[in-house]
Amino acid sequence: MRLGRQQWATTDGLVLLAFLAVLPFTLWVAWARRHSKVSVDAVLALMGLSFAWFVVSQLAVARGRRKLGLTRWQYTNLLSGSRPVDRDELFVWRWTLHLCCATLLMVLCVLALVFTS
Repeated sequence: MRLGRQQWATTDGLVLLAFLAVLPFTLWVAWARRHSKVSVDAVLALMGLSFAWFVVSQLAVARGRRKLGLTRWQYTNLLSGSRPVDRDELFVWRWTLHLCCATLLMVLCVLALVFTS
């Protein structure tokens, strides 16, 4: 079953919101319980999930770039322009957005790990 454009946008937003909702809650639990072991384990689990999301996104971008035959400069031009209309270019553009979100979440998880341990 293929997801439509609106359903994809909802899924992207839900993943990001889920991470952004759980991470502050985990930090609050760690602060309330004075460095609880459970909160460290939760942050490590979130970090593992964000790392997995990063790797999958990176592989999807590499696959899409290879399929389109984009050089580094063409890829940069694709990202610096507006949202592409072509289906294959849109695939690369969206997964690059996923890659950026996963990178941000990995950085936030590392910061959370510093504050919980």
